[in-house]
Amino acid sequence: EAMQVAYLTLARSGDGKGNFTAQGLSCKRSGICTGIYSVGEEVTITAKPKTGSVIAEWNGCTSTNGNICTRTMNGDEQITGIFLKRPIISARPRTINFGVLEKDIMSVPKVVTVSNKGSAQLIIGAIEITGANESYFEASNGCTNPLSREETCTIIVTVLPASLGTQTADLVIHSNDTKKPSFRIKLRAKAR
Repeated sequence: EAMQVAYLTLARSGDGKGNFTAQGLSCKRSGICTGIYSVGEEVTITAKPKTGSVIAEWNGCTSTNGNICTRTMNGDEQITGIFLKRPIISARPRTINFGVLEKDIMSVPKVVTVSNKGSAQLIIGAIEITGANESYFEASNGCTNPLSREETCTIIVTVLPASLGTQTADLVIHSNDTKKPSFRIKLRAKAR
């Protein structure tokens, strides 16, 4: 009995850059790849994002795991891989100066606005306060959902100066921005 063949067409989309590799797959400059397989065959496709891009989404795979798409060829199949520019964290202000405060009295809350300047979703992980007087400062994380392009979220920072003089610390925001996985904001207060 003759082997039944199935055609795989793979397309690239999104504002990021990248290529695909798979056994028996040939790709054109346009980003369209094709391959001929036998019906029932399992094809494993690997996305290779260029620097500054990520594979954000696959459509048409039987299963996916990060940069890998697996497709069982039940017949002719079409797959799309979406490359997006990497997430880029931005946060304002870069420095928070609480000014002169009364010792042992909680400051007025200050707001840090975090935004995503990239295309792929920005995921904020843990936030922490480190540095000389870390125990005096507190941050509450309002950035628990992934941020799409230009979306924002807020982190609220307060200080309760427990000793006199100048107090300093850093607010560290961890995210999936590969260039800046730990984003630092300087915190400063003076107690009298």
